[in-house]
Amino acid sequence: MEQMRQLARQTLEPTSGTVSVKGLKEEVHIFRDQWGVPHIYASSIEDLFLAEGYTHAQERLWQMEFTRRLAGGTLAEMVGEAALDIDVFMRTIGLRRTAEEAVRITRREADELSSGVVAAYVSGINEFIRSHTDNPPFEFALLAWQPSPWSLEDTAACGLLLAWELGLNWGIEILRAELIERLGEKRARELLPFYPAEAAMVVPTEDRFADVASQLLALQRKVRGSTGSEHAPQGSNNWVVDGSKSVTGMPLLANDPHLLIGTPSIWYEAHLVAPGLNVTGATFPGLPAVLIGHNERIAWGMTVLPADVQDLYIERFNPENPRLYLYQDRWEESEVYSEQFVVRGKDEPITKEVTVTRHGPVIDSIMLGFSSPEIREWPGPALALRWTGHEPANVLMVLQGFVRLDQAGNWEEFRDALRLMAFPSQNFVYADVDGNIGYQANSLIPIRAKGQGLVPVPGWTGEYEWVGYIPFDDLPSAFNPPTHFLATANNKTVHEDYPYLITHDWFPPHRVRRIVQLLTAKERLSIQDFMDMQADVCSLWAQELAPFLTSVEPQNEAERQALGYLSAWDFRMDKDSVAATVFHVWYKKLVENMLRATLGQDIYEHYFAKQLGFAMSHFLAIPDLLEYPSAYWLGEGSESNVRKRDELVRLSLGQAIEELTRTLGTEMSTWRWGRLHTATFRHRLGLGPPLEELLNGGPVEAGGDWTTVNVAGFEYAFGFGVEVMPSYRQIIDLGDMSNSVSMHAPGQSGQPASEHYRDFLQPWARVEYHPMLFHRDVIEKETREVLKLVPA
Repeated sequence: MEQMRQLARQTLEPTSGTVSVKGLKEEVHIFRDQWGVPHIYASSIEDLFLAEGYTHAQERLWQMEFTRRLAGGTLAEMVGEAALDIDVFMRTIGLRRTAEEAVRITRREADELSSGVVAAYVSGINEFIRSHTDNPPFEFALLAWQPSPWSLEDTAACGLLLAWELGLNWGIEILRAELIERLGEKRARELLPFYPAEAAMVVPTEDRFADVASQLLALQRKVRGSTGSEHAPQGSNNWVVDGSKSVTGMPLLANDPHLLIGTPSIWYEAHLVAPGLNVTGATFPGLPAVLIGHNERIAWGMTVLPADVQDLYIERFNPENPRLYLYQDRWEESEVYSEQFVVRGKDEPITKEVTVTRHGPVIDSIMLGFSSPEIREWPGPALALRWTGHEPANVLMVLQGFVRLDQAGNWEEFRDALRLMAFPSQNFVYADVDGNIGYQANSLIPIRAKGQGLVPVPGWTGEYEWVGYIPFDDLPSAFNPPTHFLATANNKTVHEDYPYLITHDWFPPHRVRRIVQLLTAKERLSIQDFMDMQADVCSLWAQELAPFLTSVEPQNEAERQALGYLSAWDFRMDKDSVAATVFHVWYKKLVENMLRATLGQDIYEHYFAKQLGFAMSHFLAIPDLLEYPSAYWLGEGSESNVRKRDELVRLSLGQAIEELTRTLGTEMSTWRWGRLHTATFRHRLGLGPPLEELLNGGPVEAGGDWTTVNVAGFEYAFGFGVEVMPSYRQIIDLGDMSNSVSMHAPGQSGQPASEHYRDFLQPWARVEYHPMLFHRDVIEKETREVLKLVPA
């Protein structure tokens, strides 16, 4: 262990002093405050983003290397055969292919500002790599691996990977098809309560569809595991109030994106200053610009808009010539890419073929392990994936959009920036120093000639094609609403008479309802009120569901004691709550008892135990099944369905008590939620001793769950450890930007020996913040280190 610590110290990159950097035109000053946040001052936009690239590489090069290799399907080259199936899947999806074409378009069509920003950013990364060949960051030294130069294609691929992780609708289509195939349409609807009665959910008959689906989903889980967790859905909260509801008389804006837990942090806070630009907030290592934050005039925050931007098409290939597929009674030639996979430790590369139809890559071909045209003889359908992210011109638009967003000074400029952001689909809230507030959805959301994108559809008929996108000016939007506030939490944002389909996969409304409760509880709100809201762990879902449990008659002293805790519960998922612990273990047992035998193990896992994509319907379906008990779910018998329901509820409580007694002991008063519900920030190399102690952060006890404002999501199949959390919190005061605060975890630096590697962990767990320094005089007073970059 001491050798690892010594290596970490040896590779620790200093963040003060003077460094010569090729490509700079003038000096750049980087002031790091006591929280490790860099405030980068440059004399030109190009020098500024070159310095940002250098800073990202200095603090997060390993993270960036892993991200680009995951996106490009080249992890096995660095880490060996264990990553090969992940690489195969990612090459099949084709993020790198799209990125390469996007760069070709960028070089032809990008505006001068955007192309200059990205080129400068890439140059800064490469300057750090070039100057550190003899002393690379810790993980590279550990693996005896030298990073290759960064490219524009790498930056584009990193952006595509982020969009891919935030838009996994295709998995829901497979899950829906599995449920229909297993249960029939009527019963499937009971488990998927968002889908309207008029929406057809008929799955084309194909033998062994579920077998193919199961293997697809298994590989997708491995990919998600590479990014920090296995397969958990992600979301966010944001809200904004105008001056009439603020104690300052000016808008306040809050945002906390919920993403996968891991080390280093997904985000890197930075303050970027040059003539014509002064912006601060959360950046994403691998991409230029600030993605969430504020400039001198406006502030913004984002949550996932779970738009349906992916469709699966069942393709029919020609058994005589498997490169041909059927489309409108004609055979069309597919594109076939021969992909070579270099595997560390192997003498020869492995070759696989990827097939692409007019709809997109055939995702089941590679994932089932086939690499020759004979794959068309599989006992199952070939599924081609269409996704807005596969259109290269969209990548160019996103890069331009974020650069313009950082410079926007009013509502119209803000909206013009969002017009360019074809993905990922987001709900943006907005505020400005003139007192305005607003909401705007973005992204290209397809309009379908037929169908509603609910299940895989026939690709050979031509009936289910995309015929355009929802016009930007028809996307959900609001400006200075009469409510004087706006809030989103991945919930439904349109009325029933909205003329377009955005999605049927909205998140349950419990979080947004709680946010609105808190926003309307006071006439005027302060920054402290917003902090308290981001820390709130009251569950309206538990409040709805708990009466089914507390109304049953206990059969023994342990059940009586447990029901006592539950009856006195305030529905807060506090880390010290015994009731929260009993409730969640009971719920796990209840759903298992109610669904597993009927669904079968695989579909039960996809629906509940290992939540797939945005599959969170059980939070709505289970209360409905309890409110309106049915023999189909509760079993046949002479007893009434209500009696059978109550017996199942009590049986599940008894099983929960038995499990908790085994895991936490016989003293029920010690069954605190925080004992089960902990957050561990795992590094991708921190899988065991001695590296886990050096590289991982935590565990720390956590409150909350999926349904609370302070989200701390987990998957029932893997216990209750936190997998999705508020990855970044910000509260912006438009009356005085210097009052704004933020926090992320576990720390700013990706260097294990840095004091800022996990110094945010405990403050994050306590929902504390650091100030977002914005004015230069204050920044210089709070500066702990100064790094000066000078032209070489």
